[in-house]
Amino acid sequence: MAGILENYVLPVVCPKCGAQMQKTIGWFRENNEISCPCGTTIYLVTDELVRIIDELEGAIGRVIRPAPEISR
Repeated sequence: MAGILENYVLPVVCPKCGAQMQKTIGWFRENNEISCPCGTTIYLVTDELVRIIDELEGAIGRVIRPAPEISR
């Protein structure tokens, strides 16, 4: 079940101009800065976000299970 949220999109808002950029959870796992079209570099603290996502994916994995096979 790991990686179930990889394509989920989160917004990043530029503190200078207010532009909103959309990035996936997978992107946040690999990057810690983003360049806004206005030229501002936004530095992100992704360690905590990735930790929380990992915990959430673990919880989802415990809740969502394949249906039991029906024996005939």
